[in-house]
Amino acid sequence: MKSPAVRSSSPAIRPAGTAENASPIFSTPSRVFFRSKWNATTTLTVLYNRSHLISAEIFDNEAGLDPDYAVASRRPVSILLSNGRRIDAFVRVARPAGRDRLSDWTRQPEVFRYVEFGTSILIVNADHIVAFTEVPGP
Repeated sequence: MKSPAVRSSSPAIRPAGTAENASPIFSTPSRVFFRSKWNATTTLTVLYNRSHLISAEIFDNEAGLDPDYAVASRRPVSILLSNGRRIDAFVRVARPAGRDRLSDWTRQPEVFRYVEFGTSILIVNADHIVAFTEVPGP
């Protein structure tokens, strides 16, 4: 599977305006992943604890590659994250009939979840969700 391109909200992870490969975030069993930080004269390697990653923007259609994604119910939500950021977005609940409630989405085993935010797709670390509220649709 092709690794998604991700833009993190932390300028230390990437140069402004560029996307990086997110495979270490998703596929590594290690708690730590690395990113290179560079400028015109210096390249540094920075290690990050993946449990501290709160959210990141994905720039390819990796979420759409999941066969359930297109048929999953799309629910409007408001998510409050541990850093104080509130995201008014949509989540896709891809569960069998009768198990497709938002509460079922919150109990998924995956740590990183897809969230549709405007025209972007975010990955959100479920361990950093403080409040998760269903809101009226647009």
